[in-house]
Amino acid sequence: MDVTSKDTHSVIGDRAFSSDELIVAKLGESACEGLMDNGVIPIMKHIPGHGKANLDSHKSLPIVKNSIEELEKKDFYPFKYLSKIPMAMTAHIIYTDIDSLNPITISKKAFKYIRNEMNYGGILITDDICMKALSGSIKNKVKSIKNAKYDLILHCSGKEDEIKEILEFSPIIENSIIEKWSDALDMVSRTEVKNKEFVINEINKIFYKYLKIKWNFH
Repeated sequence: MDVTSKDTHSVIGDRAFSSDELIVAKLGESACEGLMDNGVIPIMKHIPGHGKANLDSHKSLPIVKNSIEELEKKDFYPFKYLSKIPMAMTAHIIYTDIDSLNPITISKKAFKYIRNEMNYGGILITDDICMKALSGSIKNKVKSIKNAKYDLILHCSGKEDEIKEILEFSPIIENSIIEKWSDALDMVSRTEVKNKEFVINEINKIFYKYLKIKWNFH
């Protein structure tokens, strides 16, 4: 859902639909509906927007100094328009008009802004916490994300020592997040897919084992 601009780093490139926020919103909506129609829960990213970042957040921390008024009209628009999408992934970017010190992923101010100003109530998952835009130890990153109130932490390296450290310092998933998962599953529950009974059983094994969620199709 990122809106490209003259500043957009090539790491976003053709992963973005357009430089026009209205086109991004409508094509993003169609993409999400297509995924949900086929039993897939979409995750829109990078909330609240990555288009103004001129650095690759895999390698360094972008800082965006554009005014909040400009960002709301363009970069943030698709995410607010699609506020009913069940999941969104954060941007590892500092927006100085939101929080001049902390990137979105670890910012309490940003979390409140996304919830209250962008009216996003779905599951908020971080981008990969091993990206270079986030500094510090795994422990400190996890604690900062927890303190900022984000729902889930994404970790992509697969390194066992990092996984153990993340699990050690991560909180138990709260009931409010489990309820959001249930709502997300309900959004795709009417989908007709091949081997539907098998799919339901396999998903229920995972969700019931770890979250005690029983997914019932309507």
